Amino acid sequence: MSPAGNLLIVLATCLVISISLNLLLRYPADRLGLVDSPGGRKRHNGRVPLVGGIAIYVSYVAGVYFLGIPGERSVPLLVGMTLLFVCGVLDDLLDLRNLIKLAVQIVAALLMMFWGGQVVQDLGNIAGLGNGLGIWGYPFTLLVVVGLINAINMMDGLDGLAGGVVLTSLFWLGVLAAAGSMGSATLFVLIMAVAVLGFLIFNARHPWRSRASVFLGDAGSMVLGFALAWFAAKISQNVAMVISPVSLAWILALPVVDTVSLMVRRIGKGRSPLAPDREHLHHVFRRAGFSSGATTLLLITLNLILGAVGVFGAMLGVPDTLLFIGFLLLFPCHYYFVRHAWKSARMLRNLQQPTVSERAYSDDA
Repeated sequence: MSPAGNLLIVLATCLVISISLNLLLRYPADRLGLVDSPGGRKRHNGRVPLVGGIAIYVSYVAGVYFLGIPGERSVPLLVGMTLLFVCGVLDDLLDLRNLIKLAVQIVAALLMMFWGGQVVQDLGNIAGLGNGLGIWGYPFTLLVVVGLINAINMMDGLDGLAGGVVLTSLFWLGVLAAAGSMGSATLFVLIMAVAVLGFLIFNARHPWRSRASVFLGDAGSMVLGFALAWFAAKISQNVAMVISPVSLAWILALPVVDTVSLMVRRIGKGRSPLAPDREHLHHVFRRAGFSSGATTLLLITLNLILGAVGVFGAMLGVPDTLLFIGFLLLFPCHYYFVRHAWKSARMLRNLQQPTVSERAYSDDA
């Protein structure tokens, strides 16, 4: 069989595994208490199994094994993912302290840098300062890994949102990996995309599902955040890459900007930056009267557009400095938009003309 045919079979197998586990694990998860119950900030209906992350992790590991990707390229990634996966499952069951989760995330980042060799050194030619971070690449990479893990976790507030944002980011990462002739990185991204797709069938709202039947859980959000950080570091530092590393910032812009802006607001109020609340960007759209499904679709589309700005901007020769300034301007724009949430909500409500199908999916989730 041709390599392409073998790849298609493996990807199809991963998709089947992801779908099957999302179906089969719901009932034992309920008996074990691996569920998310409504109450407080959580406004979904009933107990929802937290098995999406388990399905994604298992199907991804299976895909890497079936394709036989060389161990020196896959083992450090899989070990870091496994560490975060176990921590996430325990957190979903026992509600671990934030400091414990942060410590595990730091360990995973250290494994990525010192065993996996994935360190962000080249940020592009920003302001003519050159490309290398030198020794500062290590703390910067640590910040990227921990930041992305928590960013994806914080994006997981509506059905299909975190998974959809990750899937669109994976799309652009796959495009860049293929453009740089990075065979193994392209395969890694493809396998993860298929695993996430199997989860979204049960988590996203669509004509055949009015609400999520499974949630991602911390196990899933931490694994996906770590995977995105690994892929971004691997692809952006490829010497054969013809696109500036600055484009990667745009691919990950939505979860990064939303998380950083939110943490700044929390610190400004004298609260912990990790304290939960309902001040994310998707909450603004919900208060504006958008349904959960419409909000998710809008933000996923926004993430896709932001990635396109970075990728095509770099391809068209936009200077790194301008791309970087544009990325930085997203932070004050987001901050102002959410800081004046009620004004933003009124503006959005005036623009919104909900369809019958959107009103059908509207609820307090």
